[in-house]
Amino acid sequence: METLKVVLLGIVQGITEFLPVSSSGHLVIAGDFLKPEGRPILLNIFLHFGTLIAIMIVYWNDLWRILREERMMIIYIVIATIPAVVVALLAGDKLETFFENIDYIGYFLIVTGLFLLAGRFADKKLSVKKQVGWINSIAVGIAQALALFPGISRSGSTISMGMIFGMDRDKAARFAFLIAIPVILGAVAKKTLDLVVSGHREQFNLILVMGMVTSAVVGYFALKLLLRMVHRGNLSWFSYYCFFIGICTIIYSVLR
Repeated sequence: METLKVVLLGIVQGITEFLPVSSSGHLVIAGDFLKPEGRPILLNIFLHFGTLIAIMIVYWNDLWRILREERMMIIYIVIATIPAVVVALLAGDKLETFFENIDYIGYFLIVTGLFLLAGRFADKKLSVKKQVGWINSIAVGIAQALALFPGISRSGSTISMGMIFGMDRDKAARFAFLIAIPVILGAVAKKTLDLVVSGHREQFNLILVMGMVTSAVVGYFALKLLLRMVHRGNLSWFSYYCFFIGICTIIYSVLR
């Protein structure tokens, strides 16, 4: 039964990590119903590592090209990573409290919906699109830092912020997923180190690995779908879903 719960959460993570509806928020909501054993933040990290694998598979050629030809892009990725690192260091373990209850998720989902609508408006208004640069790297990085809180979609907020600051849809999506790599790797490395130092090695088990593999496979196809939707300008459709689920979650958290 526990294995089924984790596999279901892996499917939720794989779909919602790339569709702009907040994987962390949906994991908290789904976890509140399924109530898997163990620490929620540990499972969350493993599931996110699975979707990181999906990102690296889809953008493998881009990563090699950046290393060979687009050295400036590495600097922009580092710049966009700094805000998330700062927030993670300042917030510390306090972030975990947001993953352990459902009370704030609905409000954060509404914020995601607003991001998506703002991105759509900016995309239609700007006639001249910018390349990745210093200013939009910082702006997208700030959006990624906000997405550390469950309910604020990382893909939705970063892609939308890229468009708000002048990038075209495809470039905004590419940059948004490239900057996810160091952030997710850093989170996984930190949590792994914490567990090793604390002597909780027994928490690594086959069930977590199954969840990770599930999220990787499902995430690969979800990412491919999202990129097609971004290219067609359909990303803002998900804003209405975020508003609806956000309101339902707020009502549920108040009434339960």
